[in-house]
Amino acid sequence: MVTVLSPAYGSDISGNTPISIVAPGLTNVVVKCWKQGDGFGADSTVGTVTLDAQGKGSIIFPSTDYPHGPLSVRISGANGQIKDNCYLQLYNQAGVSWNEGMPKDAPAAAAGMALIFADDFNSKLSISSTDPKATYYDHKPPDGSQDFSTLRFTGFNDPNNPFLQVDSHLRIRADAKQNNAGLISSIKPDFSGVTASVPCYFECRFIAPNAIGAWPAYWLLTNERSGRANQPCDEIDIIEGYGGEGPLLLHDQPRHRRRLAGRPFALR
Repeated sequence: MVTVLSPAYGSDISGNTPISIVAPGLTNVVVKCWKQGDGFGADSTVGTVTLDAQGKGSIIFPSTDYPHGPLSVRISGANGQIKDNCYLQLYNQAGVSWNEGMPKDAPAAAAGMALIFADDFNSKLSISSTDPKATYYDHKPPDGSQDFSTLRFTGFNDPNNPFLQVDSHLRIRADAKQNNAGLISSIKPDFSGVTASVPCYFECRFIAPNAIGAWPAYWLLTNERSGRANQPCDEIDIIEGYGGEGPLLLHDQPRHRRRLAGRPFALR
């Protein structure tokens, strides 16, 4: 198993950052990270680390050469049939400002449509379990009774609040030690909020963990509980990322576009 000894998972970095690695049974590991560039950018190799007899080694990660904000350093190693990947998520306080902020121009797929909602998370978070004036509800509508997972959705005002705003990024953290996870919904318990009817276009940008048990998703749901009994319900999963090794499961519709180039969550 490839393990990072330092820096801590989820920590802030700036400048040349040593990454200490231990991977017993392996002789070397390859370190990669997504890098800014034309379009969605491109994958880049930071370097190869030769490990000592104890399986330990280190490499300098030049954070100023990589995107500012959240990023994932991927560390992979193999020895015959033995393979392992480690995903080190960090917040780059330095780096290059790349694709940050809302795009100036509307996406081509949304041509001719009126913009009804956008959030770049660059102002005070407005999330609540009870306040109908808040921008987001922090449970699954209508009343949170359908919250799921072993780490239940946790309120913004709870002691183990899973939400944090950093620069223009919203972080929603699932933490087994804190027994919390998070969700934001544009529909409130009283069924007010932001809704849309077809034809429509939705877009979000986020970076998600590839951890066993994680289930990051961006999905749309019919407002079937607005006082109409037995109303059929449609769910469109733009993306559901099941954590762990293997192919990423994507549910896509032609009117939707996904941006998965390692960028933080933003909603258009």
